[in-house]
Amino acid sequence: MIPTIFRIINQIRRSPLNTILSLCTTPFVLIAFHIATKYSIDNNTNLDLQIFIPRLVILSLVMSIFPVAMAITEELESQCNLHMRMAGMNSGQILLGLAIPYYFIGFISSVMSIIVALLIGLKIYNYQLLVGVIFLGLIPLVGIGVLIGAISRNSLQSFFLSSLIMFLMIVFSGLLFPAPSIKLFSILEQSVDLFFFLPTASIQYLFMECFGSSESIFFRDLVFHILILILLSVIYIGLAFAIYEKNEAYFLENSI
Repeated sequence: MIPTIFRIINQIRRSPLNTILSLCTTPFVLIAFHIATKYSIDNNTNLDLQIFIPRLVILSLVMSIFPVAMAITEELESQCNLHMRMAGMNSGQILLGLAIPYYFIGFISSVMSIIVALLIGLKIYNYQLLVGVIFLGLIPLVGIGVLIGAISRNSLQSFFLSSLIMFLMIVFSGLLFPAPSIKLFSILEQSVDLFFFLPTASIQYLFMECFGSSESIFFRDLVFHILILILLSVIYIGLAFAIYEKNEAYFLENSI
């Protein structure tokens, strides 16, 4: 726990402006949007907020992929990971040590956004579940960032892979417009869609349940999407752990 806190503090100290921007951008956008819509003559402004804000918060969660991937690749390029190896750290400790600060920054930023949303009058019918979804949903997203960072051979590759994955998540999760439905099979009367491998699909479903009527939440659906997020977290982080050492050896060989 103490090393994790130290890493978070160190991350803030290394790039305070980036940390402030990461924490405050989404809450600031929500406040600005609320001020703009407050003077709107459209009677559907509240409905627009109810639709816009959840999607904006999900997009801010997706953005957590990018800094995690870049941080891990940059550590490999600079060979700072060798110092961690000499300190006796294994691959899991190195990757988690780099990812956890960004996880907490993303979590705090999202919770701040939810608090701002409540203050400006947004209706959230199950905010306890919403905080739990943010806590759980960030894990596979950060896991994707860890996986990208573990397989990338340079920062440019990490940048393009992160951008591509974030684009796919936005396009095929139904965040901005209806996504195509390609059902593969069913488990316990639940249809498994092709795009369920993108965690944003389950995150969006759970978010919309939290912002919708509490009577619409079905326990079976809730458990199903939570299990999807847990499974994706295990897959992404497990693959990253398995690949990292091979990529680490590649950087070491090319530095000689």
